[in-house]
Amino acid sequence: MSMATALRSPRTLRASDWRGRAHEGDGWPLRELLAQDFRVERRTTPRWPVAGSATLLGLGAGLGAVVELDGLVGAPWWLSGTAREKLAVGTKVSIGFSDPDARPASGTVVRAVRQDGDAWRIAVRFDEASSAA
Repeated sequence: MSMATALRSPRTLRASDWRGRAHEGDGWPLRELLAQDFRVERRTTPRWPVAGSATLLGLGAGLGAVVELDGLVGAPWWLSGTAREKLAVGTKVSIGFSDPDARPASGTVVRAVRQDGDAWRIAVRFDEASSAA
């Protein structure tokens, strides 16, 4: 496939289409197409405050860890809140909500950033099955 063809059809890209072209630009001439198709800028996605709190129960390697999230903000595929304890990035969690009308979910911790004092801002990306249901 020629480079021109690859640029016109970004979903059919193969590694051989750009391998060895490090001298062109930043080393990957198709980076812009990838960014347009796949990158999600979390600051520009729709989000809204979520009433109540959420409880994260660690699964797998983090089994048994229980963390309460307050100050919730959410989107269809993620949830973020403030906690007193940290959960490691990559920890699988089960999520329960204080709102009895909210359905439980499962997800993976994708961000844990220390805030003022002992607070942590934790973001969880919902598992595909949880966000689709």
